Amino acid sequence: MPALDSSLLSAAAVAAFVTLLATLLLSRVARRVGLQADGQMPRIGGLAIALGIAVLAAAFPDARATAVLVPSALALLLGLHDDLTDSPPAFRLAALVAIAALAWVLGARVDSLLLPGWAAPIPLGALSAPVTVTAVVAVVVGFDFIDGLDGLASSLGLLAALGLALLGAPALLAVAVVAALGAFVFGANRPPASAWLGDAGSNGLGMLLATLAASLPGPLPLVPMLLIFAIPLLDAALTVVRRARGGAGLLGGELGHLHHRLVAVWGAPTPALAELLGVATLCTAGALLLHTTPDRWLQALLGAVGGLAILLWRTGWLGGPVSPAGGPGAP
Repeated sequence: MPALDSSLLSAAAVAAFVTLLATLLLSRVARRVGLQADGQMPRIGGLAIALGIAVLAAAFPDARATAVLVPSALALLLGLHDDLTDSPPAFRLAALVAIAALAWVLGARVDSLLLPGWAAPIPLGALSAPVTVTAVVAVVVGFDFIDGLDGLASSLGLLAALGLALLGAPALLAVAVVAALGAFVFGANRPPASAWLGDAGSNGLGMLLATLAASLPGPLPLVPMLLIFAIPLLDAALTVVRRARGGAGLLGGELGHLHHRLVAVWGAPTPALAELLGVATLCTAGALLLHTTPDRWLQALLGAVGGLAILLWRTGWLGGPVSPAGGPGAP
């Protein structure tokens, strides 16, 4: 990530201010437009973040940003439709696949992979489209699944955005994403939250970060990317395994996600949030170390792998103490 000169700092300030202002204004009208149910916080975070980024995108148009912003806007609209109508999961999944395919067409694509210890990148050739679409959908679904505690999905998104910025994502866009997310996290979404992301936010955020990652220059560093998105991807993978075992269908809802299990361990959401963010921070740090010192990949992975292993044990996936009962709930 380039040094933060005055223009980037100004851009960050604008994105943060617009996001905070949009959060305040949208919170006032959320109930009237169907984005706030009785006893719940307004689900306007995704719209506020999008406005913060859109202002900069309009002021400083960049052709490279099209492959990130257009699919992200479509994913946000898909999530907004779900916030307002509770659309069928199969429809949402099919729509996400179509949006991810559009992102590939627009240029957010993975054409080659870089693996630790390999001297040359591995070209994907004809596999570029299916690999890109699968990866993008997995990240979006992961952020949708993990959005179950105040500040969790948005903070994981902020960590991922910081990691992508430091790995070389387009400077202005990366700064706008970091600033808008930071403003929402610390201004409205940290516990106790005064506003939620909503499905519009989790879908739009996942698509934004996934396409930003696919737009990094050069071959995609596979292991650093897996570490940056470790918590959402891990929860998505475990959810597929759990639902396949349970026989209730892959698109159903239940309460066995990582955050549900950690809340059961701790007896409260705040320490569960802290533990998940702590592991995510270890993973992001490992990703950056691996990227900067690829010849010492084993040392760079130790902290991240250890943190993930402890998380798996504590949530019952490695014989730990928790086995929460499934039931109806947000997926």
